Parts: sequence; structure tokens; C-alpha cells
Amino acid sequence: MPKIKYSGPEKITANQLFQCVLTVEFGEDIHPGGEIYIGARHTSDIGRAQNDNPAGDNYTAFSASNPSARLRFVKATGQHWDKCPWDSGFLLEVVEGGLRKGDTLTLTLGAGGRGGFRAQSFSEFKSGFRVGVLPQKGAEWIVSPVEESRMFEVTGAEAARVRAYVKDINNPGTEKTLCVKMEDIYFNTASMKNIAGLRLDVLLDDTEYVGTLDITAGATMHTLRIPCDGKWHTLSLASADGRFFCRTNPFGPGLSDGLRVFFGDLHAQSDLCDGTNRPGEIYEYAKIAAGLDLAAVTSHDCMINAAAWQEITAATKAANEPGKFVAFPGYEWSGPHKDGGDNNILFNADDGPVVHSFVSCDPWGIPGESDEKHDLRETIAKLKKDGHDFMVIPHCGGRLANFDFFDPEVMHAFEIHSCHRNFEVVWREVVRRGVKIGLCGGSDDHRGAMGDCSLSARDLYYSTHCGLICVCAEELTRAAIWEAIRKRHIYATNGPHIALDFTLNSLHRMGEEVSLPTGAALEFTCRTVTHGFFDRLEFYRNNTLEKIACYGFERGSLENQITDFEDVFADTVQPGLNFYYVKALQTDGGTAWSSPIFVLGLC
Repeated sequence: MPKIKYSGPEKITANQLFQCVLTVEFGEDIHPGGEIYIGARHTSDIGRAQNDNPAGDNYTAFSASNPSARLRFVKATGQHWDKCPWDSGFLLEVVEGGLRKGDTLTLTLGAGGRGGFRAQSFSEFKSGFRVGVLPQKGAEWIVSPVEESRMFEVTGAEAARVRAYVKDINNPGTEKTLCVKMEDIYFNTASMKNIAGLRLDVLLDDTEYVGTLDITAGATMHTLRIPCDGKWHTLSLASADGRFFCRTNPFGPGLSDGLRVFFGDLHAQSDLCDGTNRPGEIYEYAKIAAGLDLAAVTSHDCMINAAAWQEITAATKAANEPGKFVAFPGYEWSGPHKDGGDNNILFNADDGPVVHSFVSCDPWGIPGESDEKHDLRETIAKLKKDGHDFMVIPHCGGRLANFDFFDPEVMHAFEIHSCHRNFEVVWREVVRRGVKIGLCGGSDDHRGAMGDCSLSARDLYYSTHCGLICVCAEELTRAAIWEAIRKRHIYATNGPHIALDFTLNSLHRMGEEVSLPTGAALEFTCRTVTHGFFDRLEFYRNNTLEKIACYGFERGSLENQITDFEDVFADTVQPGLNFYYVKALQTDGGTAWSSPIFVLGLC
């Protein structure tokens, strides 16, 4: 087995140039035609190694201890998918002479005239490289231990802006939890380099002084006392020197029937598969930097073994704090489309079994403990038979969810938006087929920024900011959140913490099914308090846009900078099954999608 050693800085600033030396010691002979692969993680946007231009960025020099060996650099032209999750790298081919057991290969990354190799643009607690060798053509890859890949920390750059979130926005108490994230230009939690001693004044609605925060880290959580007056508010944060300013999401009274809105992300990977950072570190980010109320780390089932699953469940149990933060154990069931496609499986418990879609036997992944595989229908049947309280959330990512496997007993939400893109076109086709399912958002984050992830500087995979699930529940506990999702009392956003209330006849809320006589009157009411400036509401019946509502539209004068808006849509019950939903849009593109209300017209 090859070994790889790193010599270079212990901490590297995101997206900056650095230089390091990798020393590979071979544990086997490498014959002419054999290959040596240096790999970085799946979604890393670290610089692409090159050996053509010594004066350019990412120039990589190499030399072997055996003088008879001649190696050729194979330009990194794309992702080496067969080496997932270490498939962002470059190859060296042994042209002649060969390498012997005990020989070494020295690689200098960033040896060029400008003196640098471009670091990845997102922070990571332990980043690095793995090495694999193909001793000769037709042989199997032999790969260094994953533990050797944890070489250096990638830290955030200087603070460029501040973001802040109020958690548990409808909490009736006077104490509010405020999460503050100092952010660099790449959306990472910033270093303290240019903000040591920073203080931020907090104002209620930009006018009333609330207090001053001492910023002692890149992400901090604070408790503020704010009187409850039954109105919606925001907080603004500002530094005295004017360098930093932001407004929080809105917070205020509960929904029409006393429920509260909780924001979360139930879809993120860890470095136990092809993601970034450990599960415990990801939960910490979600709680503080992203200001979430609930979360689930969902590593790919095909890349985790028993030890990895134990770490995930232990971190989830530790993160779960009833009344403060809810965490569910789960994994992404990553089967091919024909077997069910991408789905997240969550458990309403501290643990549950991993039923594999398939098990990776690839030496670049975590070794599988079984070659047993199941399609989604078999997986659901097995979990039901064993008596587990679980749910399945279909989504589209590497593979499209396959609704031929839809099971209404355990599927209550479809992920309409993630870092990949908006999948509204998929959902419209799904509900057109008569599938009754609610809507949620998620991130599918692979970069340790669950609930608040954005594009990297040189992104190869994603196209937009992450989504969120918004749960309308009685309280912040596993039981209450689980029941609300099961009832489809949920909605999705593409990132902003938008408050949304959508009801029928003041009796039924989003996600519910209602049977009424054909021709009966229907009055749908929607109220939104936006996390940004309001643009419009769109009311839909059966995927057809029936009404657009804007502030002042009927008076012929649209008004700017509105954040609180309410409107109604009147209709009559149509024969058969019909579904109604609403979209709330902000002027900056922020969007919330309600779960549908399903109305069955009785003859």
C-alpha cells in the first residue's frame, strides 16, 4: 500500500496560493504502463495541477528517487469518476524503468514562478490528498488510507460582510436567540484577522437600540431580550465604523392557528462519504452559522459502513436538544433511477438500520461490509417489517427520484430546491399524476455548510444557493416536527427564512386533504412575511396560475419595500381531485413554495 506525507502550512486561507510538498512511498513495484493518481475530494475546487507552464498557477514538479524511472504527467482534464469520492486530481504514468517497493516520489505543488497552487475556496477542518497506484495495466488500484488525507485546515478569509438569523421565529417568550456569521467573499465563516475586537450594535426595526454584541469568533450565538408585542420585527446589526451591516429574518407572532415556523435542512453529506467535515462539525455549523432549528446529516448509504453510521448517529444524538435544536439520524439512499433514484431516509429515533441501495467495493471509498443491495420498494418493505418509524424524502441530485416507487405511508415531502437547481418542473409532473406529497427544500451540501451553502469560486457541480424545509409545528421537538412533516404542514424556500401561512376557509392548512360538495365556496388565504422585499404572490390550481397578487396592484400603483403581505383567492369546488398551492416571491429572487391543499369535489 502506498503512503503519502504532506509538508506545508498547517492552515491555508481559502482560495489563496500556497506551496506544499507531497512525498509518496511505494509499498509495491510499479511497472511501465502503471499509474500514480493524486486525488482531492469530489467537490473540491482546488486548482487543477499542470506541468506545462512553470510560471503559471498550479505548476506541479515531480521527481522519483529511482533515477531509471521516467514518468509522464497526464493533464487533469476532468473528473476521474471511477475514483469517487477522490475524483478531482491528476495522473502520472510510468513510461519506462519502473519503480520499486520503497522508492519515493516527490511532488511540489505550486513550484511555479508565482509561487502558488490555488487552494479550494471553501473552508474545511481537515483537507488534503490521497494517492492510489495501479501497479500495471489490468491490475487493481491500491489506495492510501483515508486517515493520511487529513493534512491541513482550509480557513476562511478576511470578513467581508455579516449575516444574522433569529432562530425559533415565533417563540412567544421575550428571549430571542440570534446567530451571527461573519462571512468572507466566498461565503465561508471568516477568520478573525480583520475583526478582532469587533462590536456590533443591534437595533429593533432599524430604530430602537437593543444591545451591543462582542464578536469573538467567526460564528457566534447570542441571547437578546425583546418584548413581545404581537407584531413582526427584524433586527439590524451594524458596526460603528460602518464596515458591516445586515438585517435578520423576520420574527413575530405564530401562525393563524398558533403553530410556529421552524427552518431546517434535512440533506447534507459529510466526509464519511463524498462531503466535507465530520457530522458533529456540520451540526455545529447548522446550529450557529446557519441559524437553523432542525437538521439531518445524510451521508450516502453506499459509502458508509457500520463505524461511519455509528459516528453519524452519535453526532446526531448529541446535537439534538429539545426546545433548541432538533436532529434526525438518516442517510441518502442513492440507488440508480431504475431502482428508485435518490431519496433521504430519516428515523424518528436515535438509530435505525442502513439498508443499502448498493455497497461500494471501490478501494477509493469506505469498504463495504456486504454485497447485499435492494431497490427502494424492497428497502421500504424491510424497514416497515422491522417496525421502524421512518420517512423517505425523494429528491433529484446525482439521480432523479423515481415516483414509480411512491409510497404515501412514508413519503410526505419532495425536495423541490437544492444547490443543484430548482426542480419545480419535476414536481409539477409528479402532482399532475395524482401523487399527494408536500414540498421541502434542502441543500445536498457537500462542503460543510449545511443550511447556508453557496457556490464555490470555481464550482463544477452546483448552480445556486441551497434550499430549506420550513416546518409548521407546535414546538421544537422531534415528535412535533415529525408529526408536522407527516401531515405535510411544511413549505420550501430557496434559502431565505420566509414566513408563509396558507389556509383554506380558515380551517385547513397547507398539505391537508379536504372533501367538499362540488360547487361549494373556497377561500384560500395566504400571508407572507418575507426575508427581503416582497414582490408578489402567485396562486395556482392544478399547476395553472390563477392569480397574481401585488401590493397596490388593483389601485394601479405598485409600492416598494413591502415585507408583510396578505391576499385571498376565491374559487368553487371542482369535480374530482384538485390541488391548490401558492408561491411567495421576493424582489431578489427569494421564493417560498407552499405544500398543496388537496380538494376532492364530491358529486
